[in-house]
Amino acid sequence: MNPTLGETVVVIGLGLLGILTSQLLKANGCKVIGIDLDTERLKLALNHGMDIALDPKSEDYHDQVMRLTDGFGADGIIITAASSSDEIISSAFKICRKKGRVVIVGDVGLNLNREDFYLKEIDVLISTSYGPGRYDKEYEDEGLDYPISYVRWTENRNMSEYIRLLSENIIDVKNMISSVYSINDAVKAYDSILMNNDLNPLLVLLSY
Repeated sequence: MNPTLGETVVVIGLGLLGILTSQLLKANGCKVIGIDLDTERLKLALNHGMDIALDPKSEDYHDQVMRLTDGFGADGIIITAASSSDEIISSAFKICRKKGRVVIVGDVGLNLNREDFYLKEIDVLISTSYGPGRYDKEYEDEGLDYPISYVRWTENRNMSEYIRLLSENIIDVKNMISSVYSINDAVKAYDSILMNNDLNPLLVLLSY
């Protein structure tokens, strides 16, 4: 996506990945607007540095984003939500500025309406996990690296930089941890995520 200093980026879906994305954007000098149906996750994202939280249940976030961007729309949208609905990506196009970017990270419906993005000439990008090198057998299994002069951010370089950001507390995950389970209780840990709809834990750790 190549976000630049001062750009406004909207993150749709504030689960673990969405809040981490928000923190990375802030570290890059962006203004971040987050959208989620869960008010607790909106609060958590604000506590982790996100600038503005919008709840689509209580306000028209399309109008809000346009107001917050002087009527132009956001420079970029990153979708980290998971839903079979096509409305999420349609809404992303509507709040994006002309010639802006929409990056799809989450698993959302992709029945695209041409009018939503064609007239604005929006770039639509699909992101897979980790970065260049992922799913490449020669890279992952045989250790054949990509030259840094051609591929700056590979899977391993992305992870190394993420660990540096954690070590310097630029990225903070401590307050996102709901529970810590022994590795022997791994089944309970997974059950707590899958079945606990009331508390909706964001991050559960296994202790080795």
